[in-house]
Amino acid sequence: MKKVWNKAHYEKLDWYDLISEMGLETFNWAGANTWDQLLKMTQLPSNAKILMVGCGVGQSAFFLAEKYGFHVVGIDLAEKSIHIAKEKAKMLRLDTQVTFDIGDAHHLPYPNDSFDAIFTEFMAYFLNHSVAIPEFFRVIKPRGYVGFNELMLNPNTPQKPLAKIQYAGEVHLEFSGFRLTIPTSIEYTKWVKKAGFQDPLFQISRYKTSLKHFFKTVGGRKKFWELMKLTWFLYKNSSIIKEKFEKQAIVKKIIKRQRKTAKFITPTLCVARK
Repeated sequence: MKKVWNKAHYEKLDWYDLISEMGLETFNWAGANTWDQLLKMTQLPSNAKILMVGCGVGQSAFFLAEKYGFHVVGIDLAEKSIHIAKEKAKMLRLDTQVTFDIGDAHHLPYPNDSFDAIFTEFMAYFLNHSVAIPEFFRVIKPRGYVGFNELMLNPNTPQKPLAKIQYAGEVHLEFSGFRLTIPTSIEYTKWVKKAGFQDPLFQISRYKTSLKHFFKTVGGRKKFWELMKLTWFLYKNSSIIKEKFEKQAIVKKIIKRQRKTAKFITPTLCVARK
């Protein structure tokens, strides 16, 4: 039986609820193994309690729980993402080890000294860092860690490519509601030190995402083809969603694919200690 989709339903969704509903995780372009590299930069105990800020549908939260045995709490503003993450946790029988909350990174709903570490993944460029990072500091235990698994901008980026990257940020605002800004390591150093963290350490991510990881992220090959069919259906039949997809493509081209700009943007890991 041919599947029938309701385009009006998808058109009503905000961008991040839309991609969650479609089954498309917001990808870590460098792959899940970046967490192995980042964790080597820390000295976390095996029973560590981790907060994933901007967790999406929970892909990396589940990875950290399954591979390392951590207790993970995920928080995200997108209600649809959190609903899907909770359902996945039940399906994976991880719902006692991995939990999810709807909430704002700038006003975390947790007591002081609650977590051994807070991690972000390819989302910190949406934050008001001067507000969010002190809030991270508040809920991290003494000698705990903050870790950023993010894109970072070369501080010596020339004006012309910088202007194009900034233009991509404005386009991102148009379709998602969030302006894309890519800070430099110098800016991260300033923010974490001002919040009270010590000894920020940076490493370029050594990993690249694989096709195998891509298929796993979307739920397997069958789910991937279902996603492609749904994407094509929405692109052909909804001018609203088509415009969003086209604007997303502009951003990806500038940030990831166009060498004149992409060479100044690098997947980078940053860890600092409280």
